[in-house]
Amino acid sequence: MQPEPCSGRLRFSVFPVYQAKDLIEAELLLQRLRDRGIPSALQNEFLQGMMGELPLSIRPTVAVLEERDQSAALLCVREMEAALRAPELPDLVCASCGDTSPGNFEECWKCRAELSS
Repeated sequence: MQPEPCSGRLRFSVFPVYQAKDLIEAELLLQRLRDRGIPSALQNEFLQGMMGELPLSIRPTVAVLEERDQSAALLCVREMEAALRAPELPDLVCASCGDTSPGNFEECWKCRAELSS
């Protein structure tokens, strides 16, 4: 990220990669990017309180800080969108404690035993 002079002040360039429908979706993508070591930032996060007053184009936007990370970030976007479209899995019952966990869990939330589908 290189600072650019802008009317006497420094301005940093960011490279938008995704316009989220809400803050939750934006945070999911930010975490996915951070897990892969891609420096990223969220823009327009504080404008959610003005929804309905602002144009629809003003939504939380995820941006990468380095131009070279754009293609890797877009891959993360595609992965996240596919995961969001995937059908929900049925709940699983733990063989150890008998408690129920969501179908996408790999281990029981209560006793940490491995869940099998």
